[in-house]
Amino acid sequence: MNSLRQQTGFSLIEAMVALLIIAVGLLGIAGLQAYSLSSTHNARVHALVAIEAANMTAYLASNAAYWASNSSISVTVTAGSPPTLSPGTLANASTSCGVAVCTPLEIAATDLTRWGRADQLGLLPRGQGKITCNPGICTIAVGWKTKQMAVNGASAIAPSVTWFRMVAAP
Repeated sequence: MNSLRQQTGFSLIEAMVALLIIAVGLLGIAGLQAYSLSSTHNARVHALVAIEAANMTAYLASNAAYWASNSSISVTVTAGSPPTLSPGTLANASTSCGVAVCTPLEIAATDLTRWGRADQLGLLPRGQGKITCNPGICTIAVGWKTKQMAVNGASAIAPSVTWFRMVAAP
């Protein structure tokens, strides 16, 4: 009869251990949820980057007279309102090609300005684009700022620019 009294019910220690195990499991689930959200954001940005590179490829193909005719072209587009274009020949060209007949230079400047707007490169975190063309081939690079997380108490890392490159023939 003495052994029967010792085994009735749970002790407070057993209940606390069970709660501790459940709490650790819930913390693990919360960590996985945070990682899942971060991965979803990264996948969204990567998909947008690929779309923007393909978009610029279409712009190049539609204005092959400009992009294929020059011996060497290097253009940088920084997203903003209005976008920043360099070099100066494109930055100084008219970007109102909708009413009148435009030259290939004006069409290129208009396309690059459209590419740098808020609804295109501006969708990316600090989006920017670079186009480098040599006779017959162009490299389109789309860059964006990525967040870096500190690990194990290390100091935070400054955001870095990640680049996606695509090679196309105009």
